[in-house]
Amino acid sequence: MSVNADALGFYRAIYDPATLATNTRHFDHLPDADRIALLDDQWALVESGTERLPSYLALASSMGADLDTRAWEQIAHALETIEYAERGTARHDAFAAYGRSILRPAFERLGWDSRPGETPGVQRLRRALIGDLGAWGDAAVIDEARKRFSAFVTDHKAITPDDQSVILSVVAHYANAATFDQLHAVARAATDQSELKRYYVALMQVRDPELAARSVQIALSSEIPLRRTHCVCS
Repeated sequence: MSVNADALGFYRAIYDPATLATNTRHFDHLPDADRIALLDDQWALVESGTERLPSYLALASSMGADLDTRAWEQIAHALETIEYAERGTARHDAFAAYGRSILRPAFERLGWDSRPGETPGVQRLRRALIGDLGAWGDAAVIDEARKRFSAFVTDHKAITPDDQSVILSVVAHYANAATFDQLHAVARAATDQSELKRYYVALMQVRDPELAARSVQIALSSEIPLRRTHCVCS
């Protein structure tokens, strides 16, 4: 049931517990616009303190392997907001695992590589899922990103330009000194403005404290000419 069928109205809707439970059970059968409106409304209600977070997460979990890109944009934003808020707490790892469980079915359906006829929205969704799964510790995604990076070091065509940013960022998140040096060498050898941006931004994603300190020194050094600084910091 939707009181804002096809999301035509510019207003928020709140449902009584019984109706919300019914909508959640049948979420996968709702029209796309109604699902998006329900996700938007429930997240707004959670943020305002009107509803509790599990009511929203139950909807997000019901997406399964559906590839509605607009719905996933909303869900990814919400999960990223929660994950960021949980950093440094005892609950973070548990939530990261839960977040991965929500994203995994859609990613398994998409896979790593584009297929003929895919829309740009689906391709953006794949990259967003890789980025979040990697950042939240999905071992399979991290391992595959590392394999692709190893091939990329010797042949930059091994990763398409559109996919480089997210894959290199995942690799950098978990980089050791040797990987950091490899990525740094790639960045220093770049001459194209777009490549410079991708490689140096990725280099700044390291989590290891010592490597993070090195990345700061690089960012503040003359290695990146002033006329290119905007490419790294934007």
